[in-house]
Amino acid sequence: MTRLYPGGARRPGMPGGQGLHALLLASAAGLALAGRPAGAAEQCGPAAAGDSITCTGANQAAIDIAPVGIAYAVPIALTVDGATAGAISVGTQATPAPGPGILVAAFGDSRIETIGAVTIFTQGDNANGVLVSSEGGTGSVSLTVGAETLVATGGTGAQGAIASTFDGAATLIMAGNVVTDGVAAVGAGARGSEAVSVTVSGGILTTGAIAMGAVATVVNGSPTATATVFVPGTIVTAETGAAGAFATIQGGGAAARVEVSGSIVTYGSIATGAWAASDAAGSTAAIRVAGTLTTHGDNAYGAYAALTSGSGLTRIDVVAGGRIATRTLTTAPGAFADSQAGGDAQVINAGTITTRGAGSYGAFARVFGGTGNARVENSGAIRTGGDGAPTVLAQAGDDVVVINTGSLTARGVQSHGIVVEAGGAATITNGGRIRATGAAASGIQVVAAPGGYTLAITGGTITGGGTDAALGAGAGISIDGDASGNIAIASGAIVQAASGWAIRDAGGAMMLTSQGSILGNITAGPGNDQVALEAGSVTRGTVSLGAGDDVATVRGGADISGVTLFDGEGGTDRLAFQGVTRSGGADILNMEGLALTQGSRFTLNSDLVMGGSDTLTGSVAIDATSTLAAPGDRTIRAFDPATPVTVTNAGLIAIGGGMAAGKTLTIAGHYV
Repeated sequence: MTRLYPGGARRPGMPGGQGLHALLLASAAGLALAGRPAGAAEQCGPAAAGDSITCTGANQAAIDIAPVGIAYAVPIALTVDGATAGAISVGTQATPAPGPGILVAAFGDSRIETIGAVTIFTQGDNANGVLVSSEGGTGSVSLTVGAETLVATGGTGAQGAIASTFDGAATLIMAGNVVTDGVAAVGAGARGSEAVSVTVSGGILTTGAIAMGAVATVVNGSPTATATVFVPGTIVTAETGAAGAFATIQGGGAAARVEVSGSIVTYGSIATGAWAASDAAGSTAAIRVAGTLTTHGDNAYGAYAALTSGSGLTRIDVVAGGRIATRTLTTAPGAFADSQAGGDAQVINAGTITTRGAGSYGAFARVFGGTGNARVENSGAIRTGGDGAPTVLAQAGDDVVVINTGSLTARGVQSHGIVVEAGGAATITNGGRIRATGAAASGIQVVAAPGGYTLAITGGTITGGGTDAALGAGAGISIDGDASGNIAIASGAIVQAASGWAIRDAGGAMMLTSQGSILGNITAGPGNDQVALEAGSVTRGTVSLGAGDDVATVRGGADISGVTLFDGEGGTDRLAFQGVTRSGGADILNMEGLALTQGSRFTLNSDLVMGGSDTLTGSVAIDATSTLAAPGDRTIRAFDPATPVTVTNAGLIAIGGGMAAGKTLTIAGHYV
């Protein structure tokens, strides 16, 4: 399959490409591997494995003089209490601690909790703020940073708050505030092999490159292991590669999830707002946005969910009230569900997705390099402002489904409303509004669908863009390649384009049925096409059927007063009027058959020529209920003057009329 942007540029596989992607994964996997001393003082009293220890303000003097503020090398439950006997500070802003601020590092189950007024300042490479760890052994760890706690670190790899275990579950609750100033200085992170979760209900600010806000990582996990980041609070990152929230499965696990009900803002390039990734076959990578995701940097995706191996599911949900916005004028897509080696990909939007930059598509569901289905649903609003930035893309090796009941607005050149590319079948349902107003932009574009396409336009308005001298014309609906399928336009629906092309088919056989309004040209492709204009429909422009053996049917009650031409083009083509009253003649070209049935009345206002250069002649048939009128001298003849035409009449042929005596109708051929 061809996998190209509409403008021709290759779609990126992931934010920042393979190099940065690998670096970020390594950073996530390496949480808490540094900054662990071989032994440490027990500043808040001696402890044995399994003990519960509480530090209060009474321990403050011991804490102040320690190379690491509070440190234990046995598995314990440690509470740092800044409420009972006064505030606790580990280091100061002027004199930060040179090592980890609070540390429990031992094999086994361990817990750290801070309550009350606790401040932690550290300075130095790998000088973590708070760390609970069971590295190299089995054990579950948890860390709760209380609402009144402030953690500030400076230095490369100096992470704010970390819960990490080699084999077990890890839980981190960040209710306080964290500030990190260093390369790869994660704000809050958890790593384990079972259930791993980070909840940020407070605030996180990172100012270094690759300093992600919140990270949950499963490494070599069990089949049921999950990595989850919850953000009901606020995360802000400032530099390159500093994703806001990142959940990842590496080497085994069931699901990586990011759920945002608060706010994430990133300012650096390649700094994705919310990122979920898994390399485990059959797993899920999912993002749910009920709050706001805002990115400002180049290639800083709003939300990115990725599977890199095997089957499974990538899914992004933007619920009602949720918002994704990418602010850069360069490339920064909104929501991208990316199954890179098979599986399904889905983007479901009931909120708002907005992008501004060139190539910054709104919602993209892709299955690449394997089998699987892609699905995009929009009941909210998606807006793109840059060139080559469709609002919706869906691409899969198998089937593609797109449903729009909301609003899609694309303003750039070659920025389509909906683009689908299927290895199997493509199904598009639209009952909302689609506006692709840029030059060479179509409201709906089907790039490929060898399994056939189905377009159900149940309501709303589809508007395509204008014409670009180099890129061509936009259309309301554009079918590319050799795809065959059905287009059904319901009553009340409108399809139109500034270019004048409402429906353009360059593919296989098209079956078009309209009860709505087609305000522009209909151009069919080389297949055997069928066009039916039903009662209540309104059609303006030309109807061109293309090569192939085609049929156009107009039924009584259809408004075709604005149709200027019915052109069969190549092949053997038929035009049928069923209960229709119309005047014409020269507006019918390259038709091999014209049928008047069900009480039709067709008045010749000019000569009628049947057939085309490939078929040379044709026929006219009038049933017992219908009339062919010739108010003046008229001729019905074949395209080739030497070839006879055939007129079969079971109804009425009315020649002249009124005071127009002596008029003639000449049939250059056979009259039956």
